[in-house]
Amino acid sequence: MKMKIKPNEYAKILFEITKDKEESEVPGILKGFISLVARNNDLKKADEIIKHYSEIYNNEHGIAEVELKSARQLSQVSQKAIEKYVYELTGAENVIINSEVDKKVLGGFILKYGSTIIDASLKNRLDKLKGQMAK
Repeated sequence: MKMKIKPNEYAKILFEITKDKEESEVPGILKGFISLVARNNDLKKADEIIKHYSEIYNNEHGIAEVELKSARQLSQVSQKAIEKYVYELTGAENVIINSEVDKKVLGGFILKYGSTIIDASLKNRLDKLKGQMAK
């Protein structure tokens, strides 16, 4: 019976076999890695493998990648303040903020980093207030 390899395990393998290689060596390594994944009938796991690989790579290189949702495009001042907060929160050397405008937020923002969610949205505040009034 064949042992199933989980997406995070594939990602660890890929990171380990590429981390100390020259850029010119990586395409050949990737070709072999993709062949392995295909032989194991695990190509359907590709998106999850890539996600886990990105997390490992970012952790190893001091990069914090966060998702930021707001009702409208934030001002440069607000973005800089959030970026500074993420630096302090994570201790990362580099911060990548993936911003998305989402009208459902109503106001404020929602920040996601790893398993941490900071919900400073107006919708969240209104939902909490509605819950308190219902008591």
